[in-house]
Amino acid sequence: MSGFARVRELAVPGGSRVIAVSDVHGSVVILRRLLAKVGFRADDTLIFVGDMFLKGPAPRETLDYIIALSAQPNVFALNGNCDWVGRDGDGCGVPTLLDADVRPRAGWLTERHTAYLSGLPEIIALRLGGEEYLFVHAGLDPDAPLCRQEVKTCLTAGAFAERGFASGSRLITGHWPVANYDHSAPRHNPVIDAERRLVSIDGGLVVKADGQLNALIITGGGFSYVCEDDLPEIAAPRDCRGSSGATLNLTWLDRFVEPLGGDGEFKPYRHAATGRTIELPDDCVWREGELWCANGTDFRLAVRAGEPVKLVREYSGGMFVKKNGTAGWIYK
Repeated sequence: MSGFARVRELAVPGGSRVIAVSDVHGSVVILRRLLAKVGFRADDTLIFVGDMFLKGPAPRETLDYIIALSAQPNVFALNGNCDWVGRDGDGCGVPTLLDADVRPRAGWLTERHTAYLSGLPEIIALRLGGEEYLFVHAGLDPDAPLCRQEVKTCLTAGAFAERGFASGSRLITGHWPVANYDHSAPRHNPVIDAERRLVSIDGGLVVKADGQLNALIITGGGFSYVCEDDLPEIAAPRDCRGSSGATLNLTWLDRFVEPLGGDGEFKPYRHAATGRTIELPDDCVWREGELWCANGTDFRLAVRAGEPVKLVREYSGGMFVKKNGTAGWIYK
């Protein structure tokens, strides 16, 4: 995964919509529902911002569907770290994946698949009306011109929105689930930073139990978005006032915890980064060698009995649900 990124330039009429979707991760059923919900049509421009097919339940079907869509003149895709197969003799016919657990699942790739993937750019530069938008899976080097961006940076830069980036163009990225940017609650809707002209759209589909697939809609009037997931909708069983004080959302870079003992369904842990104590169920905690890690929150959602919510998991002591893209607890 070396060399300079390829840039594809596009121009779109000012009255058009541009729809950006990232990190589909092999979820073709959810993708189809999302495109139906957004009302994708022939005069739109659709851009897949990488990580299209691996990790999820239907990798081959998803890639086939996106390849078929890409035959249309208004559909484009770019490389993500899970899509990269190399080019100009750099590849070996299977993706050079960073995630060893999904590498064996790429054995079904045909010459047709690899030809499509190896031809993808790493950056799309799009002009809509008088505004330029850049699309890249993970991030860009702020000190390098567009024609000298390293492929590895474009595909693997982590937590890019926290690094700071100034550009005359608006930059749209995926790769890093947006819930990792919020340390108080797992919020999965696109993050639009107007001041720094950055938009992060990875809703954490597949990689997070409460994740979703986001479609960013760009028009001359600004941004909007539509979201889709496969979580069942239920009626909230009771009123919940929601969190009133400081809350904690464990993000990927701050996932390390120390167990404090206990035998209940929810056990206490000390969060290494903040020193705060948080109670989590066992299925939110795992070991990485000698280290304990967790993915969870103590954020409580404000809901009213009977209000529709999406059920993530249910426990004897309460349920973890999602409302309007934000996940949290309803305790008994």
